Amino acid sequence: MGNSLLAYSGLATKVKAMSSRLITDQEFYKLVSYPSVQDIGQYLKNHPAYQNQFSKFDNTEFHRGEIEHILRNSVYNDYLRLYRFADQEQRAFLKLYFTRYEVQVLKVCLRKIFDAKANNLDLGKFYPFFEKHSTIRIPKVAAASTVEELEESLSNSFYKKIFQMVDPSASLTLFDYEIALDLLHFTDIWKRTNKLPSPTERKVLTETYGSQMDLLNVQWIYRSKRYYKMSADDIYDLIIPIHYRLHSHIISAMAEAGTAEEVLALLQTTCYAKYFQEPDIPLERVYHNILGKLYEHAVRKYPYSVACISSYLYKKELEVNRLTSVLEGIRYRLPAERILKIIM
Repeated sequence: MGNSLLAYSGLATKVKAMSSRLITDQEFYKLVSYPSVQDIGQYLKNHPAYQNQFSKFDNTEFHRGEIEHILRNSVYNDYLRLYRFADQEQRAFLKLYFTRYEVQVLKVCLRKIFDAKANNLDLGKFYPFFEKHSTIRIPKVAAASTVEELEESLSNSFYKKIFQMVDPSASLTLFDYEIALDLLHFTDIWKRTNKLPSPTERKVLTETYGSQMDLLNVQWIYRSKRYYKMSADDIYDLIIPIHYRLHSHIISAMAEAGTAEEVLALLQTTCYAKYFQEPDIPLERVYHNILGKLYEHAVRKYPYSVACISSYLYKKELEVNRLTSVLEGIRYRLPAERILKIIM
């Protein structure tokens, strides 16, 4: 405990200060009633967590796409702040976490290839970090206009493996490549987590990543049954090949189930059943409820560990996702009650 306290006391204090600037539920209740996207932009311009990023913009310049770019970059900015403050051991974890940002960048590049109208991702300040720590070369992947060009741009990268995971003779969609990326990413994360030298860090990350992979598998199986009527064989291709608290026979039973309702019934026989007692609760909300509780528990149990970093970065990404949903809701003039049901 003494060594971890010494190593993490400064970073834990830094994270605590940054956490105090996260947007509260009370603020979200207020934001959903704002009449326009410009009003949201003005609110964020005056918010301590975002005022620096928004300061160079005039209120009349605010539009949904620009605000979303600034919000997404704020996640990267916070990551860089923690990285610069961290010691060598803490940076080892942050480099492991960094792979999720690499995956996000590649998904944006793929979306641009499959949909010319898709938003680009402005990585501005993040370029130097990618140049130093990543096998992805941002200018090359960003310039790719076809899958073949993207594959060529990743020829010296770990992520070239995604093109070996898909059948080149098939009519592949964006979904196929995104699933391949997710499978590659989570399998790699799991292997690297198990090699971390600290038992505490391994335990914290195994619990959070393990549950995340369990729940993602449940979401994919459920949606496949409900919306796409996919066969069991096709569903098996989507599943992360790692089982944490959901044993392989349960996953197989879900994949073989006849309906989405049968999937939920099987879920009631697992350790996750207590989170699914509320009727008609969206799976995505349950997913975030469970992860939120896991991170809170980890921080309470291991306050001076990677738990403080991973918990903050999770909360920050969730905040940006919620703000993006608020912007979408206001743009399409959804009632405040409807937006709250989506984000809360």
